[in-house]
Amino acid sequence: GTFRRDGSSKFLKYWGHFPSFSAGWNVHKEGFWKDNDIINTLKIRGGYGVLGNDAIDDFMYRSSLVSGSNYPNGEIDPTIIIGYSPNTLGNPNLKWEETAQSDIGADIRFLNDFTLGFDYYYKKTKDILRRVAIPGYVGVPTDPFSNIGDMENKGMEFELGYKKNWQDFSLSINGNFSANKNKVLRLEDDVEWREFASLHSMGPVSRLQVGKPVGTFYGYTYSGVFQNQEQINSYTNGNGDLIIPNAKPGDFIWQDNNGDGKITQDDMVDIGSSLPKFTYGFTVNMNYKNFDLMVFAQGQGGNMLLQGLRRLDVLDANYQTAILNRWTGEGSTNDNPRLTRNDPNGNYTKMSKYYLQKGDYMRIKLVSLGYTIPKDVTTKFGANKVRIFVTGENLFTFTKYTGYDPEIAGGNEYGIDRAYYPQARTFLFGANIQF
Repeated sequence: GTFRRDGSSKFLKYWGHFPSFSAGWNVHKEGFWKDNDIINTLKIRGGYGVLGNDAIDDFMYRSSLVSGSNYPNGEIDPTIIIGYSPNTLGNPNLKWEETAQSDIGADIRFLNDFTLGFDYYYKKTKDILRRVAIPGYVGVPTDPFSNIGDMENKGMEFELGYKKNWQDFSLSINGNFSANKNKVLRLEDDVEWREFASLHSMGPVSRLQVGKPVGTFYGYTYSGVFQNQEQINSYTNGNGDLIIPNAKPGDFIWQDNNGDGKITQDDMVDIGSSLPKFTYGFTVNMNYKNFDLMVFAQGQGGNMLLQGLRRLDVLDANYQTAILNRWTGEGSTNDNPRLTRNDPNGNYTKMSKYYLQKGDYMRIKLVSLGYTIPKDVTTKFGANKVRIFVTGENLFTFTKYTGYDPEIAGGNEYGIDRAYYPQARTFLFGANIQF
């Protein structure tokens, strides 16, 4: 399962390194099964498989040379000579990322009109491929790839359906729900955690940490806003020293989580997971005579999003209107700090729960209404079938998230919303014609 030395790392050396199998049992076809109107069919199934992943560039185990490291020839009137230098560090121990998954489930049809599918799965990924950050003094422009560790995913999936036909009306409803739990099991060199992602001048905002989900947000916690100087003076450590000596009224009251009497990076703790605890969706199809209607909706919940729309590295970047609720004097608010161009307390530049919001949402993703013109009319124009329709996409989104779009926030960065362009609401009118 290692990479091929000829550079063609898109193929396995031996297919047998990645086995898979599945099996099922149609219980309702056994002789002991008696037909009934409660459970009509029952199938129990399970499977196991291993997949390999090499979704990186070729030759990443080598240190290749690239041009651009130009230098003068050392004469009084030097000429520039094209130079070459390593693009990254080689890693001769680089190997496949492997994911093994086991699954057990059942498919049931009951009460004649209902279907139910259930799955429980366990998936373990070993030797995860990811770039490793190295110090700048090493002198290579690109971080090398490495097999950084292992993680697991486990959860359940449900599908429930209903279908019924009447004389002029038919109805079909299908819904799905899935819950997943992710955990990092191991990191390279047995380290406990490593930085995962950064944002603007805030620095690292999430980590890979053993025992936690991938991309867990880490930051400072606070217990409100200083309302006056007396509160600041009374916030002291065991020696009577001020825990936040540079604080002013209107600043966050940072919590000393490790108890050392001062606020440092060691006080950063787990403040939320970027991964949804559950996702869901449902589709409704209805037909009445020549009319048809389809509605599709989906959503997720249990995750946090980092609302990073404002550029912290641009001093005069626009704020959202929520800044109008900032602290303006004693008693004005205990949730939002004062606004100042000089931010010695780090109210806006320290990663904290101030930037995290719930990523729960439910979106009406697609609605389509159609009408099929009677055949005795369409045949007069030489057409077998004519259906006219109107379709709307991304019509409504129900969420408390204040960013542009809770669905696309994060991408590969796991819940970090850098002002990604939102999905557009669109309407489409058209016709399907069959001749």
